[in-house]
Amino acid sequence: MVQRVLEQVDDESLHVAVVWIAALRTDNLQASLQSQRLIPDKRVRHYWDGAQAVGNALAPVLETNMAMAWDVYLAYGADAVWSDTPPEPQNWLHQKGSEEPERYMNEEKLLAMVRGILD
Repeated sequence: MVQRVLEQVDDESLHVAVVWIAALRTDNLQASLQSQRLIPDKRVRHYWDGAQAVGNALAPVLETNMAMAWDVYLAYGADAVWSDTPPEPQNWLHQKGSEEPERYMNEEKLLAMVRGILD
């Protein structure tokens, strides 16, 4: 789904960071390397976070019930600065059924969110 959205956004100013987090027992560096083939877009940079540092840092910023944020899609403007703690995103979506239903990600919402930060 992410790749289909990226194919619809022809804007070289878009930068995407995909952070693969060890959230499930089957998540490991090898699995993340294999999964990177699902999003081969040249605007995407892939990262492995086996220590769950990004997910743990994001959870309080998103103010959700998640102890660790994962399966989340965040939109930041070009002026966003990451320091000791992540900044609050302009918008975000998730794939966690128990979280905020209005933020549940689908292709249409993800495309609108991406286009929203580029306008």
